[in-house]
Amino acid sequence: MSTQDVTPESTFSVGLMLAVETDKRSEAPSGNNAFWFQGGNWFSMITDSLPSIYDQQALIFPVGHSGKRSINQQPPIPGRKWSAGDATGIATAEYLGQFLYGAMGTASHGTAPGTDNVLLAASGIEADNQQYTLTAQPSDGGAVLQIPITGIGGSGRLQIRGTDVEGNAASEVLSWDAEAPSAVMYSRTSFSGVDSILMQSSQSLGGSLAVNGIKFFTHTITAGPSNPTFSIERLGDPAAGAASKSFMHTGMVIQNLTLDAPAATRDGVITVSSTWEGDATATCDAKSIQEASGVRLWPAWILSVTRDGTTFLNPTNNSLTINSGARNYRSAAGVQGPQGSFFGGREVTQSFEMLLDNEVEFNRWRGASRANLVFTYTAPWKLTTGQNVILTASMTNTYLNNVTGNDDDGMFMYSAEATNVADADNDVAKFILIDNIPPEAYGGSTVLN
Repeated sequence: MSTQDVTPESTFSVGLMLAVETDKRSEAPSGNNAFWFQGGNWFSMITDSLPSIYDQQALIFPVGHSGKRSINQQPPIPGRKWSAGDATGIATAEYLGQFLYGAMGTASHGTAPGTDNVLLAASGIEADNQQYTLTAQPSDGGAVLQIPITGIGGSGRLQIRGTDVEGNAASEVLSWDAEAPSAVMYSRTSFSGVDSILMQSSQSLGGSLAVNGIKFFTHTITAGPSNPTFSIERLGDPAAGAASKSFMHTGMVIQNLTLDAPAATRDGVITVSSTWEGDATATCDAKSIQEASGVRLWPAWILSVTRDGTTFLNPTNNSLTINSGARNYRSAAGVQGPQGSFFGGREVTQSFEMLLDNEVEFNRWRGASRANLVFTYTAPWKLTTGQNVILTASMTNTYLNNVTGNDDDGMFMYSAEATNVADADNDVAKFILIDNIPPEAYGGSTVLN
């Protein structure tokens, strides 16, 4: 009898990359394999546990009795196939807006160019290892660098050296492969000064490079009649057969999205929990997992709550949940997989806890029949000297229920649940995210005024 050794596979090598499908339920987003900082749709998600997004298949067991006690007497036949599962990650600006867009359905984008927008006019690429010096420096204390490159003939990289908004020395490397004849690169860092940009691409001679300064991007996310679909690539799973292979899930919709802010926890960070459903997966060639060095986490203490114009700086915990009402639909079409995406009723709810000073304050919250609530997440990361990365969630027609007073280790605290009712201004909710992520990450395009 032979034995077979088993080499355990590590779970830390598992990664998720996602992209908004510009054509719904398409085979990856319109054939664009570029990441958001390369002018594409793809982004990475740092998960704090193993994602459970997998292929699903129903097995149909004929059940019947024919003189035997056993219920299952016949082998099964295959039923429907689909993909489903969940993923929980640490909130970052790199994907939070796209997830909110996926749950709400509509996103519009604004670009705030720097006062000195053009930092370097289009200049020729005449040699490998060519160094560029800007003709103007970023204004307003900081800018994301937009770097349009034409004539790309192969893989290459940019090395940017300068100073960040905080006045610290900063460097960044942006790289690309040879899939497109041109690209628009975006820096993850907001630079207040740029010492040099080094272009390394021996196969791009004859092209050009330019540099523009953008203070920030504004993404307004509201309720829409339908939702975008996503492609999700699951890397590092040994079931794919080889390290060079991965699983690709297409036509995925966000069913539920929860934003948690455990502000009372000493090491609390804001997390995003999501559940998904879509088409059955296919195996594909794996992309490289991007380095996480440019990712900036959001600590939970950044949250503040405004009720009817009064800001309360004492929330200890908050969970905001969007039930998108999106799912697969199935019909008799002669195939096992789903036939499309269905977008049903949407609901936005919250549960939160807050410290109280006195009973009068408690009764003011408990007695409210209707409240105008704004949840503000002001990240510590600066885009310019006067602008941080920030998310505001506005619920202008909120009704509180299950308001109770509790003891929190000797401190009086109240907890409440809230349901948002659609109104003419914001429907059930409106989110405004100011960050360094360009509209291309949502399937849009950047317009410089």
